[in-house]
Amino acid sequence: TVKPATARGGAEAWFQLANLHFREKAYAESAAAFEKLFQLYPADERIAVAALPRAWALCNAKMPADALRRAEGILAASNGADAVSASQGQTGVEEWLYLKANCLRQLLKPGEAADTYAKLQELFPDGRFARAAAFENAMALFRAGRFPETLRQAKAIPPDASNEKDLYWMMAESFMALHNEEGAIQYYKLLLDKCASSDLAPDAGYRLGHLLQKRAEYAAAADVFGGVAAGYATNEIAPQALFAAASCRNRAGKHEEAARDLGTLLQKYPASPLAEEARYQKAMEEIVLLRDEQAVSSLREFLGKLREEQLITR
Repeated sequence: TVKPATARGGAEAWFQLANLHFREKAYAESAAAFEKLFQLYPADERIAVAALPRAWALCNAKMPADALRRAEGILAASNGADAVSASQGQTGVEEWLYLKANCLRQLLKPGEAADTYAKLQELFPDGRFARAAAFENAMALFRAGRFPETLRQAKAIPPDASNEKDLYWMMAESFMALHNEEGAIQYYKLLLDKCASSDLAPDAGYRLGHLLQKRAEYAAAADVFGGVAAGYATNEIAPQALFAAASCRNRAGKHEEAARDLGTLLQKYPASPLAEEARYQKAMEEIVLLRDEQAVSSLREFLGKLREEQLITR
């Protein structure tokens, strides 16, 4: 390597390289370059301004323990002057608190993260990170199992395209944990209606159907299960939803529709673990419908598959 002409020039080179890596999202490389700056030029003028981006580089490089140590050191050095910093509009403490909370979340300490986000919200209610901290606080509270607090926090956050699926899911699951089925139904349904294309929608629909089934609202539950199966046909939950829909239609006395759903399950998902039971239940529905020929055919197929499995396991 070429030795820089001056210490100032060397420090500036490492500083600019670290920032360049950071902008390119090469966070491990950025953290390593910042480390070189601090090791080789600890007295340089860039050291003070590099402290925060260095900690962010560590955090983003999945080294949250190292980043947390630096954040706690800076915050401790403020001598408890957080309130003073907030009143003076200084952003340093705010961002260090936000970084600390993010590190705690990465370190799987959601309770401590939630408390840090709450402190940030208290000190900087209109600050740069207020909106993000509010949402992340709700997520941390949820992961910490603090469900009443989760609901209070989440309800205060205006839903939009960036957060609504997670907000509705957190609230539905929190209501479930608190044994409040009405609240859970409301938010599972909101998620299913407003975020139908999200990755959480199939599970939300299935859980909504299960709650309606539990309340003996069989026709409504069957429609929800059927909608999940039709709307998310490639999802692994689809055959389960079809089977649940058929079961609910049976309980509602809709045997024609139950037989149809079971037939669809067998046609679309022949390798499903539910296929064997579906064949048997389809035969039972056909018996109720007085379709003796079809019932005999279904039972023969069921028994044939059963014999095949018994031979395989011998």
